[in-house]
Amino acid sequence: MIPISRPIKDHLIRLKYLLEIQIDQFIGKNDEAEDILAIIMLDYCAEALLKTVLSASGGSMKPDAMFHETWDYVNDKIIKDPKFGIGISELPYKTDILNQRKVRNATQHANLIPSHSQAISSAAITRDFYVRVLADLAGEAYDALSLINLIKDKNAKALLEKAEDWHQKENWTESICCNAEALDHIVTIARWFYSSSLTSDINLTFMHSDISQVQDHATKKVFENIQKVLERIYETIGAQVHDLLGSDKKAYLRYRKITPYIQRTINGKVHFNIRASGYSKEESEFMHDYVLANILRLEGYGIEDLPEGTIHHVES
Repeated sequence: MIPISRPIKDHLIRLKYLLEIQIDQFIGKNDEAEDILAIIMLDYCAEALLKTVLSASGGSMKPDAMFHETWDYVNDKIIKDPKFGIGISELPYKTDILNQRKVRNATQHANLIPSHSQAISSAAITRDFYVRVLADLAGEAYDALSLINLIKDKNAKALLEKAEDWHQKENWTESICCNAEALDHIVTIARWFYSSSLTSDINLTFMHSDISQVQDHATKKVFENIQKVLERIYETIGAQVHDLLGSDKKAYLRYRKITPYIQRTINGKVHFNIRASGYSKEESEFMHDYVLANILRLEGYGIEDLPEGTIHHVES
């Protein structure tokens, strides 16, 4: 089998993510514009997969190699190389994948609009091609390529793994709470990151400090007003962070409807106000996909870890 390094695996995970986006967002709608995008991106996924396998094998080709040249290199040289011990004689779905390339060329270069049935067929073929190539050439299972592996923050990553475990055990409430806490944690980091130029760590600590022991009424009133101003700044930045998520309004509103109220105490404990009617499997699945995708987006903006000891209290 072709050895898969950590960077190569991360790239394969990203390709899988891109492929699943096409299936989830584009193929589910009978819309010409989205069918066009699906055909183009699915073709890209198939070619990128072959080039990733080629790179992992140590092979190389000229940068402007044509698709059929890449296919032939993987099919005739890599698969037949005895050092890899690959148990198949040729790449699967050759006719289908090459026909898909023709449809993409016609779409992109001849201004021909693909049918919705072509987009649906292309999605199914590309996914099956991805599954087969991973298994037959690299010994990797498609379902084992988890986007969670791309999460940099160790706390968020652990919570997302717990969420998956609870979902598999059909405990939708615990799964949703873990997902909600994971995104809440990352949004807290993002709030701090983007507010650092406006409010220092001291200000964030002061914002949630206990001023009940202040005896002088006038001084206490000033402190209360300062806290309110800092809270407004923090909440405004929190709203801007949610804008950065890039989520469509419908998905965001559903996320807000499902998410239990979260309260973090100064000692770090997390409390949830869970919906009395409970949660469904579909809500649990939506939350996991939404949270995972948006944590990846926020981490992509370069947010840093909260400095140790920073006190925060977040309302999601």
